[in-house]
Amino acid sequence: MSAPYGPKQPVLYQPVASQGMVVNPKNSLNKPDIEGKGREWSSDLCACTSVGSCCLAWCLPCIIYGSNRERLSYLERNGTPDPDHGGTCNSHCFVYGLITGCLGIG
Repeated sequence: MSAPYGPKQPVLYQPVASQGMVVNPKNSLNKPDIEGKGREWSSDLCACTSVGSCCLAWCLPCIIYGSNRERLSYLERNGTPDPDHGGTCNSHCFVYGLITGCLGIG
C-alpha cells in the first residue's frame, strides 16, 4: 500500500524558526491561546502522570513545592525552562519543611 501523498523524503536538516515566528518558552506543549484568555491545562487536576511524583508529593510535599518554585523563578529570570528541572532540595524546600516541621502548618 502506497502513502497517500507520495513517497516520504528524507529530512536533511533540522527545522529552525523563521523570521517573524513567535516562540513562547512558557508554552512548551504549544497549546493554543483561547481568545486572549490563556490556554488549556497540559494535564487534568487529578491526573497522576507520574506515580513517583504523586507519592513524593504525598509524603514530602516540601520537595515538590521547592522544585516547582525554583522552576518558576528560573523561568521568570531567564525566559527559558530550567535545564535542571528545579533540582531536589533548595532553599524553598528547606523553608517549607522547616515551617511544616516546627510549626505544624503547611
